[in-house]
Amino acid sequence: MTDSVPPAATSPSGPAAEPGDPERPEDRAGREPGELVVALSPRQIIGGFALLAGLIIWLRRRSRRKG
Repeated sequence: MTDSVPPAATSPSGPAAEPGDPERPEDRAGREPGELVVALSPRQIIGGFALLAGLIIWLRRRSRRKG
């Protein structure tokens, strides 16, 4: 099997981009190459806290019944 795209035309982040292109990780201000970025919406963060609070309340009520 041979690829029609030469190896120099692609990079780990996708197709080769022009220098200064904001799509290249090397050109993004404030980020180092290989840095992980977790993007959660406010709705997801609040939902996570609500689930955690519900779990804590459920476990506390459950432990009171047995003890």
